[in-house]
Amino acid sequence: MRPNTRAASTYFAQTKTEGVAAQTRTATLPITSFLSQRFRTGASMNVTGFTDPRYDALLDRAAATRPEPDRLGLLAEAQQIVHEHGGLLAWGFSNWYIGVSRRVHGVRAAPPNSHAWARFESARIS
Repeated sequence: MRPNTRAASTYFAQTKTEGVAAQTRTATLPITSFLSQRFRTGASMNVTGFTDPRYDALLDRAAATRPEPDRLGLLAEAQQIVHEHGGLLAWGFSNWYIGVSRRVHGVRAAPPNSHAWARFESARIS
């Protein structure tokens, strides 16, 4: 295998139009966000070009369904469609557990990829 590197500013656009395979990662997303952004027909992050009217309809129904058990059932059905036909190989999931030594002070907890996350300007070691 020979890696084909691309400019960071156009990586996803080039991968979508010219690439054969790509590796990416994302912060932990709510499942509805992940499914909508990565697999909905026409979504900007749908780099596989996956399209399935039944899948899109399940997402719409889930968004309009208030009782959580019913909504989760619809999302599970949508996930099954993506798993069987989506074209994305998901090899792992991160839950962003990150630890800091007890000797380090001045680092505060914050959601991953937020403005306050991984700020070390006031960190100090005791």
